[in-house]
Amino acid sequence: MLESVDLVRAGKAPRVAQDHAKKTYESWFKKDVAELDWAKPVAEVYNLIRAANPAPGAWGVVNGQKVDIFDSSKVSARGKPGRSSASMPTA
Repeated sequence: MLESVDLVRAGKAPRVAQDHAKKTYESWFKKDVAELDWAKPVAEVYNLIRAANPAPGAWGVVNGQKVDIFDSSKVSARGKPGRSSASMPTA
């Protein structure tokens, strides 16, 4: 990264033309794409929450209630998908 910054600062950063045959377009992040699937791995759920923050915000269903989630953190814990660790019995 530092090397890249130095190249830009010195005006020596390489310029690479985009291959328009390989271009794609990603539309706006829509609310239906931001639905959480609690059966997915933790990293995937965590990354979807981060991607949907701040808009449109991730959402999921917990105990039959729709919840909007705008931020999260990963912690070491055990539990079942879609359940709060606070509601899980300790072993």
